[in-house]
Amino acid sequence: MTNHTEADSTNVRVIAVDERTDVAIEHLRLSDGRTLEYSDTGSNYQDTIIAHHGTPGTGSPMDYELANAAELGICLIYPTRPGYASSSRHPGRSVASVANDIKELLDHLEITRCASYGTSGGGPHALACGALLPDRVVAVASISGVGAYGQDDLDFLEGMGEDNLDEFGLALQLK
Repeated sequence: MTNHTEADSTNVRVIAVDERTDVAIEHLRLSDGRTLEYSDTGSNYQDTIIAHHGTPGTGSPMDYELANAAELGICLIYPTRPGYASSSRHPGRSVASVANDIKELLDHLEITRCASYGTSGGGPHALACGALLPDRVVAVASISGVGAYGQDDLDFLEGMGEDNLDEFGLALQLK
């Protein structure tokens, strides 16, 4: 990765370039002092999609996402959730907490409207943004999104792959 640091009075942006994807990875200092890492595929913010990564994962887009975004002329922004990669932990956060982080990111990038999607564990985060930022997030998709844990009529772990079973099993032991 190639790194470059810029600073101003409110934000520190550490710009790195992911050598696999050639996409900028940036850091935004949020109003509560945490750092939000995100990937940003360009400067055409007219047509922007916020993509929420799965669990586990980081804000590094897949090659097919980059190809599709480039073909359609869409800016793809991929935030990394708290506690993943270099995004600061956010103790006590809920899925809904992501909406404020995304609002700050949209404000920082001067994006007035966007669409959002999430895959796997990112699905609920995309839905939260759509529900809590309806004036900014105009369309939402959840792709193979996880359901709510602890519901009587839902077997939360049913159909998950071995890696997810291991990860969620460990997380449930920590509760």
